[in-house]
Amino acid sequence: MKNLIFIFRSAIDDFSRNKLRTFLTSLGILIGVFAVVVLIALGLGLKKYISDQFEAMGKNSLFLVPGRVLSGGSFTGGVSSIAGRFDDRDLQTLKKINNVIGVAPLAFKSTKIKGLLKEDFGDIMFSSETFSDIMGLEVDRGRFFDKSDVSKKAKVVVVGSKIAEDYYGSDEGAIGKKITIDDVKFTIIGVTKSKGGGGMGGFDYDSYLFAPYTTG
Repeated sequence: MKNLIFIFRSAIDDFSRNKLRTFLTSLGILIGVFAVVVLIALGLGLKKYISDQFEAMGKNSLFLVPGRVLSGGSFTGGVSSIAGRFDDRDLQTLKKINNVIGVAPLAFKSTKIKGLLKEDFGDIMFSSETFSDIMGLEVDRGRFFDKSDVSKKAKVVVVGSKIAEDYYGSDEGAIGKKITIDDVKFTIIGVTKSKGGGGMGGFDYDSYLFAPYTTG
């Protein structure tokens, strides 16, 4: 016990005699600990951000693009591609592959969109009724288009939450309203729940429109 008291008093005396050195040492330790904490926090934050971006694109999802990639025979070793197109037979073939839970066609288009409050260029995805389940899209209001809408080529559309807000002021204000897409009028039947995304090449689903691929 006496040794412990002696050590404590010696430390206090040493600190008193070397205040500047004590201050600088303490400051260095504080900065070091702070830097470690910040780096760990940044690492965890980046990990969560990357995970969220992949989840936004769809868990366990695989995107297939039709066509062939050809290696050039020139000395430059160039690579070219031949565009193709999937048809219903391809979709049925993909559905037969083991461990494939669902298959949905997907086409993108950037076009002029006109709503109640705004007219601008936007992006629309054309797909089937299974797209929402595959990509984890939840409808906050209304509904997603179904198999009947696809087969009938119904001019219906589901919009992202940001589209509903920008073009109609709210989710409620968008349901049942007409929206003009490339000079064709569609009826809004649903608004998706905010999903986020858009970073690292991912999709910002809140800013997209979704329609049956038979109308594209």
